[in-house]
Amino acid sequence: MPVGEEGGDGRIPQRFFDRAADFYDATRSFFPAVEEEIADAILATGGATPETYFLEVGIGTDSAWLLLLRRRYF
Repeated sequence: MPVGEEGGDGRIPQRFFDRAADFYDATRSFFPAVEEEIADAILATGGATPETYFLEVGIGTDSAWLLLLRRRYF
């Protein structure tokens, strides 16, 4: 089936990314030593308060979102 052509269930096949997903996740995360600094920078830049909500709209590993989730921003 050509790339972009729908399968029988109406979805576009994921066969190309599926082969690289584990490698992508393993190489697109933050180093543990700087995770807290990154979370601090995101919160400071956004002027976050305990009442702040974040909406994750990106596609990828969710690394930044997980940093905020651990701090109870959801």
